[in-house]
Amino acid sequence: MRLAIVTFALMALGSAVARADEDTVVSPFVSKPTALYFVSGPRTPVGFFGFEAEQNLTSFWTVAVGGGFDAGPQVAAMTRLLLGGATSKLALGVGVSHGKFTWVHDEGDEIAAQKSGTISWANFEIGGAHRWRNGFSLKYFVGYTRAVAGELVCEGYSAPNCLASYQNDGYSGLYTGAAVGGAF
Repeated sequence: MRLAIVTFALMALGSAVARADEDTVVSPFVSKPTALYFVSGPRTPVGFFGFEAEQNLTSFWTVAVGGGFDAGPQVAAMTRLLLGGATSKLALGVGVSHGKFTWVHDEGDEIAAQKSGTISWANFEIGGAHRWRNGFSLKYFVGYTRAVAGELVCEGYSAPNCLASYQNDGYSGLYTGAAVGGAF
């Protein structure tokens, strides 16, 4: 019984020492504070695909700017609060984006309504951020976007139906995406 207690105590002490050593290792979010990402996903702040440059201001706070393409060029800026461990974090973000956008409502094989315009958006997102010690970085996110400036105009042969039934649609929605890149 004494041997079991001594063994257990030594294992606990060894785990505590190992955990203390892990806590003293500098996080890659701190040692490699600048990251460049390729971003992709429907309706992300940088468009369907784009690039983002991110700078960690502290181990728990980042700012990012980016640009990409969807229905036209888009630009975005976002700040994120990072909560979690040294290499994996929960990311809560808020930002703005601006660019050309096209909203389409399909009914079966037909386009029931279509609008386009240049819009400025407010974006809110939650996701995960992972950064390995070699600099490889990965992010994934889901967000909500809401138009704060600009107008979508009904167009094409669906314009009469669009004006009658979908006048207020297309100004907000969910987005999801992923980003892969490197930090230095």
